[in-house]
Amino acid sequence: MTPRSAGLDGDVQMGRDGRTRRDGWSGRDDGSGRDGRIRDDARGPARARSAGFGGPPVARWWRWTAIVVAVVVVAVALATLTLPARAALIVVRAAGLASTASGALACFVTAARREGAERSWRLLVGVMVLALSGTALASLRDVVHGGQPVPHITLPMLVLLVPWLCGLAGVLRYPTEPFDTLARGTARQRRWYLITVLDSVIVTGAVALLAWVTVLQNGIKEGDHPVYDILPALVVTAAALVTAVTIILIATFRRPRSLLGLSLLGSGLMVFALAIMIYLYATTRSLADLPRILDMGFVIGPLLVGLAALLPPVQTPLVLVPAAQWTAAEYRRRWWHVMLPYLPLLVAAAVAVVRVLRTDLAGQEEIWALLCLLVLALVRQLTTMADNVRLLERLEDNQRELRRLAFHDPLTGLANRALFADRLDQALARYARVPHPVAVVFCDLDDFKQVNDTLGHAAGDELLRVTARRLTAAVRATDTVARFGGDEFAILLESARARPHDGGGTETESESESESDVESESDAEAGEDPVAIGHRLAEAVRLPVRLADTTYAVAASFGLVVVGTADTAITAETLLHRADLAMYSAKSGKTGLLTVYDAGLGAPDTVPALRAALAAAARDDPSGGRLDVCLRPVVDLATDEVPAYQARLEWHHPRLGVFRPQRLAALGDSAGVGPALDRFLLRHALAWIAGRTQPGARPAAVHVPLLAERVAREGLPAEISSALADAGLPAGALVLDIRGTGRDRDLDATAAVLTRLHRAGVRISLAEVGSADTTVDSLRLLPVDLITLHPAYTALWVDRSTQYRLRILTDAFLATVIDLGIEVIADGVDSRSTARRLLERGCHLATGDIVDNRAPPPATAGRP
Repeated sequence: MTPRSAGLDGDVQMGRDGRTRRDGWSGRDDGSGRDGRIRDDARGPARARSAGFGGPPVARWWRWTAIVVAVVVVAVALATLTLPARAALIVVRAAGLASTASGALACFVTAARREGAERSWRLLVGVMVLALSGTALASLRDVVHGGQPVPHITLPMLVLLVPWLCGLAGVLRYPTEPFDTLARGTARQRRWYLITVLDSVIVTGAVALLAWVTVLQNGIKEGDHPVYDILPALVVTAAALVTAVTIILIATFRRPRSLLGLSLLGSGLMVFALAIMIYLYATTRSLADLPRILDMGFVIGPLLVGLAALLPPVQTPLVLVPAAQWTAAEYRRRWWHVMLPYLPLLVAAAVAVVRVLRTDLAGQEEIWALLCLLVLALVRQLTTMADNVRLLERLEDNQRELRRLAFHDPLTGLANRALFADRLDQALARYARVPHPVAVVFCDLDDFKQVNDTLGHAAGDELLRVTARRLTAAVRATDTVARFGGDEFAILLESARARPHDGGGTETESESESESDVESESDAEAGEDPVAIGHRLAEAVRLPVRLADTTYAVAASFGLVVVGTADTAITAETLLHRADLAMYSAKSGKTGLLTVYDAGLGAPDTVPALRAALAAAARDDPSGGRLDVCLRPVVDLATDEVPAYQARLEWHHPRLGVFRPQRLAALGDSAGVGPALDRFLLRHALAWIAGRTQPGARPAAVHVPLLAERVAREGLPAEISSALADAGLPAGALVLDIRGTGRDRDLDATAAVLTRLHRAGVRISLAEVGSADTTVDSLRLLPVDLITLHPAYTALWVDRSTQYRLRILTDAFLATVIDLGIEVIADGVDSRSTARRLLERGCHLATGDIVDNRAPPPATAGRP
């Protein structure tokens, strides 16, 4: 595959232009893709954008609003520094009221125009700011009526806890995604909310404990304030601290859709929290007043929150970094996330223990024992969490490997048919919106079977890998190379300029390829003619290669189809069919070069069209017509019973009618789909027999023809075993009719496979005995149970006019076969006299016209 299909595990490949390319693909977790998939192909600049202030550029009106806010803040700050104390106090409190009202208004107005999380966080934060505007109004009223700058804290002020809880909920609802979505996903959001809040409470509690030990305890004693008198301030400050810590945790351990928006929201709330803590400090120290500039927190905070609410939401989903491409810092972040709550807790506990040591604990051994046990339990918990982190990393490795296996060819690392089909669908969808150059190339290696037969399967695998590398190096960064199986490759050609990022919709996996590759593609390369790329691919593959210490001249056939201006509604299936036709045209021409599809190739009676249609039918593609299994009865001439059927395959072409078995077999061999037709016939014939066998009855045998040279192909015994198991039939119900032994160059390998099948119970029949295509020597090498006579040989055996010498040889040969216990099936029985003579010679099994008339064959067996 090209760089973008290099592998889910971040495999690196070098393109012909020397650029390093990566690819990644994973399961979607936030629904931003139309089919539930996400991107994690984070490469170069694309990754930097996702880590920074993500999203499209902000609108000009928002920038002007931010400038106005900055001017207002500077003006209020100058007023507090230059005006008299009383006037400055009134100005800053009035500005605080105006800013809180403005911030709340911005939240509510923008929430009405948003949906989902974008609406909920604005509503929650708006409620918080609106409630705080009430306190700002009360504070301004007290100042106007001569009240103290530092307000007196009362128990009813505990009601301010509610706004801060709303603010905390709003922060949690801000649109973010986990940095390790690959392993965790976002389906368990409630669990994440709970963990984040607990972490914030633990950190805040530890900090509060330190503050109590170092500052607050002595301050309260010196200030002559009872604890319950400042309890509201302590509680509200704790809530503000929890919110501030939550913001820090989210910014550090989550990936916000808009980091600018979260920064503004977090800064505003933390400025609020800081202002409250300053006044708490003043209360505990019994201070009468504070520098007016410190009141600016109540002015700046709401305005920053309002700017965050006004910021346009990010439409494009965040590009996530797959764990395979994490840096050491990203791995450390995961460990910090695990350990963070415990570090401040350990510090606070250490300070508390030091203070306890200063007291007399004589006779309090149980306290020391409890402390030791708590420390041991904490160490045990940290060890468990470390194990969990390692298990999570191992799980991610396994998930990446599973994705790679599901969408990539294991031998070459290229995309497989499923991933190629997805990317082709996306390319055609983009073409329908904005027409641009899109093309598909099919590549098929010529005489690949000869490489396996003469040089070995290892050499064949190496040839496939070399071809994959050459195809990958000859295409652009935005193209896709895939292996469909066997010696068949497909290439999707699409220019980078076809990928508009309009922000108005969501991208699917195929639309979110590496922007770094897209941006670095040269103008000449982006506009390159697909035909020129096709010729370059053909020339690259044809270079000689060393295989098994032999220089092998590679030959391949290429078919190219370009999406035309009138093809806005073309389907992927049609495009692949046209590329297939062009490839078969190149193969039939024996040029080994490129053929570009034109309308003439689509005529149904051309050789490329026939081959392509048959290949489609073998894949169960309705566009190629229908394959039917016909069963011809084998009749016992002595009893008129039908102990077996001969299965044959017919092809119903959608426009040319029926192709009979003999013609179909020749076409299938030339089209390279012979093994696929064999599998189809085997499974459907066995299923037909199984469907017509009564429970407990002995099934009729079914004869399935098989070319001798295809017996030794890899996987045949497993296919037969699987087909028998699926049909629920014993091995003895299958008879393999071996034909074409005269063309088999390695009959010994064929004999080894057939012997293995014979031992498993499958019966072996030598077909078309008496024809030039079948060698008598096969009887010596193969474990034959039956033979089927060619119709001409049947006539020779029973015809009394046959020359005496030839009749003696024929009679002697067949008599020997019968004496060896090999059953004989005579084909071509067309008269009663022929049937009678066969019985006289000891042959009681026959097929032919007279047999068909006496025992009508069953209905054609279609797909079960």
